Amino acid sequence: MTGHVVVGTPAYLSPEAHNRERANPTFDLWSLSVTFYEVLTGRRPFEAASQDELSAAIRAGRWTPVEKHLPSCPASLASFFSSALASDSGLRPKSTQQLARRLSALAASS
Repeated sequence: MTGHVVVGTPAYLSPEAHNRERANPTFDLWSLSVTFYEVLTGRRPFEAASQDELSAAIRAGRWTPVEKHLPSCPASLASFFSSALASDSGLRPKSTQQLARRLSALAASS
């Protein structure tokens, strides 16, 4: 990412990046959350037949709940992803420290 120009793999770009908003560090927290989801489930949270459909799904927050891929997942894990992948940036972690605290709490509850 550089200035106003956002580059990256569309499936890992935040809703704000898809809206062509100015790049900021929280874009990377979104990408990391998508990666966590993919590591745990073997699938990406947002699936679509085309780039335009993918972008629309990400901007609208239409992702596959983690429970669909991991039926026995704890509610705390589902809650983490509901927050981390929310289309409303106000619901997502704002810093790496906040993300780390949420992950630590999740690990402690397991």
